[in-house]
Amino acid sequence: VIGEYAPDPTDASGKFGLVRVKARESLPQPVTLAEIKAESALGHLLLVRHSRLSVSPVDDAAWRCICAMGGLAKAP
Repeated sequence: VIGEYAPDPTDASGKFGLVRVKARESLPQPVTLAEIKAESALGHLLLVRHSRLSVSPVDDAAWRCICAMGGLAKAP
C-alpha cells in the first residue's frame, strides 16, 4: 500500500473509495485464475468461491503458494 484511503474521484455518488498499491516485483510467470482454481490448496479463497470479487483477502499460506506457482523462490 503506497497511499491511504481516499474517496474514488470517478464515483459521483461518493460511496466508493480507493487505496493505492504498487507491486514489489513481477512474477516470473503469470498465474491465471484457472490455475488458482485448479490448485486444491487455494480452494478456500473467496476469489475461487465468488469469482466476481475484485479485491479479497489472501492468507499467508495461500500467498506463498501463489508466489511459488508464479516462479518466485520466496514470497516477498
